[in-house]
Amino acid sequence: MSNVLSIINADERVGIDSNQSDIAATFFKSLVGVAPFVGTFLAETISLVIPNQKLDRLVTFAKVLDDKVKYLEKDTVKLKMQTEEFTDLLEDGLIQASRAMTDERRSYLASLLKNSITNERLSHVENKKLLALLGELNDAEVLTLKYHSLSSLERREFAELHKELFVPIRRSLGAPQANIDKWALRDSYRNKLRELGLVEPVFKRPERGKVPEFDEKTGQIKATSFRATAFGKLLLRHIDQHPTEND
Repeated sequence: MSNVLSIINADERVGIDSNQSDIAATFFKSLVGVAPFVGTFLAETISLVIPNQKLDRLVTFAKVLDDKVKYLEKDTVKLKMQTEEFTDLLEDGLIQASRAMTDERRSYLASLLKNSITNERLSHVENKKLLALLGELNDAEVLTLKYHSLSSLERREFAELHKELFVPIRRSLGAPQANIDKWALRDSYRNKLRELGLVEPVFKRPERGKVPEFDEKTGQIKATSFRATAFGKLLLRHIDQHPTEND
């Protein structure tokens, strides 16, 4: 991969008089080399859709996608990738991939495209919906969605892996402003997921004869926790971030 990226960044070495078309031609040749299974098809699509975007990110993404689909039946993949529906989905995916800055984001995108090939239960419109939805979420929101899809024990283990996002924050009176700011951001992630219908509140049944506890800020019954909705779990499954099909 390092040799591919060095080719992509060649314009930084040869100066401003470099011929951009030559650089692009080298990029597409490298793409086929690094991703032999899907490289030719990706190169054709990229040349039409994203001629001048972050080519190094697209090479990295092509390798990730190639790794995910190369174990599938080759003829099936080829036929699927040649359909108008997959080409349309791929174009949207490549635009997102050109902006993807993390390995996790590239993996989510590649998984969704791979699953659109192998899973016949969703229509083209439904796959596009999931891809567009993924584009609305940042990486922290995807992790927050996954957190709320897990059991209590799994949540503890997951929070330990992602302390920067789930470690408890003191936000009582007199708490540092940094704590308040971080909590506000975390709250915004969950609120975004609620707005999109990906998580929902869980309410504790009040004891007989007692009034349920209300949230002072919203005036609504106070939620004890949150959980991923069926829609949220569907998205997680299609980016390979949910372990089971039917829970």
